[in-house]
Amino acid sequence: MYGGIYIIDTSFESLPEPASENAPQPTVRPPRPLRTRLLIALVVTLIVTSWVFWSGYSTLRGPNGWVGMRRFVPMSLEFISRDLAKYHEEHGAYPETLREMYEEEYAKENINLTDENYNRRTTVYRHPVEYERTDSGWKITDYGADGKPGGIGLDTDLVITSEMDRDRIFSEARHERFHATFEQVQNDTHFVSLLFTSLVFGIVVFCSTLKSINSSKENHIAASVIAGVIITIAAAFVGGIIMMMHNIANGH
Repeated sequence: MYGGIYIIDTSFESLPEPASENAPQPTVRPPRPLRTRLLIALVVTLIVTSWVFWSGYSTLRGPNGWVGMRRFVPMSLEFISRDLAKYHEEHGAYPETLREMYEEEYAKENINLTDENYNRRTTVYRHPVEYERTDSGWKITDYGADGKPGGIGLDTDLVITSEMDRDRIFSEARHERFHATFEQVQNDTHFVSLLFTSLVFGIVVFCSTLKSINSSKENHIAASVIAGVIITIAAAFVGGIIMMMHNIANGH
């Protein structure tokens, strides 16, 4: 009010001006074509799943792996070696046969040595080892999974002697030449489990990757984070299984 007269400000400077039709509009990135998304998802899935499969396959076929019970070979031979050393300490000589040694051991407890118990103590790969007393000590031959002289992979012959200590026995039994062949791995029941695990993991990676590269930028970032978490959890699960196989194989 000025001099008794009301002055009304009719200016609308504080109000926003209506948007012009020529004003720049925010750009919205169109979704990637389905063909592109599928191609990217397939490539990522192939790389990641191949690594998972190869890690499991390497564990299975190794000389301390699950295929063919190879992981128990060095432990079984080391037990026999330890029993022979104990026998030598008590008698000053090694036994003529392994059965002679274990019959005496069981007789101390008034127990008759049965074929089942004897085979349990001297069998590797379901085949008894060949024992021979030598001038310098003894020699044990394991003819591998087939129980016959010669062969490759799991069928490779292994010879240990009284001159070998525990570390030498384990090192010799886990040499690269004892790796299972691909055919031998295929015939093992654990190979089916590996294929199933790799397939499930591949599906998880594919679906997660396909979703993470879809639609707008905001959705893309959120989906990428979620996909990364899902893949990480799946990878940790598969890695845990592989590490468990290694630890059991090594006796740790």
